[in-house]
Amino acid sequence: MQYLVGENVVHPAHGAGEIVGADEQESTDDSKKYCVIFFPDRKLKIRIPLSRIEDVGLRGIMSSSTYRQILDMLAEAPKLLPQDFKERREMLQSIVSSGYPTKVAAAIRDLTWRSHNKPLNRSDAEMLSEARHRLVQEMALATGKDIPDINKVVDHALEVSVEAEKEATVDA
Repeated sequence: MQYLVGENVVHPAHGAGEIVGADEQESTDDSKKYCVIFFPDRKLKIRIPLSRIEDVGLRGIMSSSTYRQILDMLAEAPKLLPQDFKERREMLQSIVSSGYPTKVAAAIRDLTWRSHNKPLNRSDAEMLSEARHRLVQEMALATGKDIPDINKVVDHALEVSVEAEKEATVDA
């Protein structure tokens, strides 16, 4: 897939960023062309060989229909996470590193619900913070809204999820 300078993209390991240029590096045997991406929230600039963009998993910013799916996902009743710390950590790390926004949203929903039932351990709290940061960044770029506004939208959707779970528990 071709990307243009100035286009917003998502890198699975680094989150949302902007393509700020392209460059070419010559070596003795060949030359490689690179896509240069800047992640302003991390003050990080990376270079990805054009030949490896698909392998890395670079993708465009979510569509408006994906944005709506995420809000629906955040508002759904949560799923139970594994009780075993290592199993939960590996599962969540895999989901957040995948860069798939709907999966990341489900992890955020489930961790948020878990935090309402008992305090999160440090690892889970860090995972929730990182997942939420990445998702909110992308949602803001997708909609053109400010980060604080997107945080309010996410909070509202998560409140619906927590309330739905409380009602389901009372009815059971």
